[in-house]
Amino acid sequence: MQNINLRSYVGTDRMLHLDIPVMAFNVEVEVMLTVKPIAIAKPFAITRLEDGLGCVKYQGKAKSLEEMEQGIIKAAQQQWFNEVQT
Repeated sequence: MQNINLRSYVGTDRMLHLDIPVMAFNVEVEVMLTVKPIAIAKPFAITRLEDGLGCVKYQGKAKSLEEMEQGIIKAAQQQWFNEVQT
């Protein structure tokens, strides 16, 4: 008897594909299979958008999408290229 432990991945097709080399050949074998999901720890707790935006504390007039994009470009240029555009 041979015990084999392995991990595999089930894709969106919901099919588990296994290629298992065994020591026996040209003989009938009995195969027992247990499928058990692996628990994966989540790196961050689930949060709401309001929880993350609470630290911004912006109290001015709402910015337009164009104004936000220009602000991002300006900050990136200052950080990466030491440029200041007005």
